[in-house]
Amino acid sequence: MPLTRHSQPYLCQVRYGFFRNGMPCYLVEMFDAQHTLLAVVQVHPRDAVHSHRPEELDELIRRVCISDWLQAFDQLMVQAARGEAVLPAWFNLGFEQL
Repeated sequence: MPLTRHSQPYLCQVRYGFFRNGMPCYLVEMFDAQHTLLAVVQVHPRDAVHSHRPEELDELIRRVCISDWLQAFDQLMVQAARGEAVLPAWFNLGFEQL
């Protein structure tokens, strides 16, 4: 899904994934125009017992575009431009934080 922030084009990809401990999660991946991975957000599902539900994935996609999390992403891009951040960055959020 294309996303523009401060006149910069990005590609946002949302998919199913797993934490290192094997628990299910959703992965939000942010790429620049050259398809370089900039950030990965691991999102806890709302229901750990019935995770990876298509309707929850649809809701996550809608939330990504309007989330306060994007302010953290904007700050990351500023820090990366100054050489102060290592990319890709990893974030870990609960579903309701998006």
